[in-house]
Amino acid sequence: MSYIFNVKKGWSDWALSEDWNIYGTLNFSVERKPTFAEAQRKWALFWNVVDRLCYGKGNGAQRRISRYVYAHKGSNGDNAHIHFLAKVDGDVREFCILLNALWASMEHVGGAIADQNEILPVFNIQKVSAYLMHEDHGYEMNGFCEKLTHLPKDAIAMRHNAVTLLRSAANRFQHLNDAAIAFDKHFERAEQRYNRRNAN
Repeated sequence: MSYIFNVKKGWSDWALSEDWNIYGTLNFSVERKPTFAEAQRKWALFWNVVDRLCYGKGNGAQRRISRYVYAHKGSNGDNAHIHFLAKVDGDVREFCILLNALWASMEHVGGAIADQNEILPVFNIQKVSAYLMHEDHGYEMNGFCEKLTHLPKDAIAMRHNAVTLLRSAANRFQHLNDAAIAFDKHFERAEQRYNRRNAN
């Protein structure tokens, strides 16, 4: 077996060892494509808002949602987007919809509309973990985004009203309704892909 295979298998084994329950892709609006450096600042703002809503202001170190983030530039280098694995408490479907609606509501940073993102429950962690690295070449994990990643050590439960606060923050300009419609459509497509692959 090659060194590259062993590196990728090591990553996959690590991903399997964590109880991730959400996989997502966040895109930018077609009209608002930022540079990669700008995109990283905008993703950081999104995750900071999510963390603050789910955990409140930390006394000392800020508590954060457990997540593993991979940032990609697209095949032409002009399509900054992230893929992420996350672990949340509570209703996974609801969290998927709320995260998508919140990103879509952040028009000031150029967040894509809900239909152009995809945030779903994890169907198959092996397939998802492999997909995170699809733009990497060789054994380099070029897309791994350490600044946005927060690994699930010493995890504590989210505040009891996290969902209510997320819903309130995301409930602008029909984004919640659009995100719910997008979730159902994306879920159906993902389920069909999953079933097709398992049938072969």
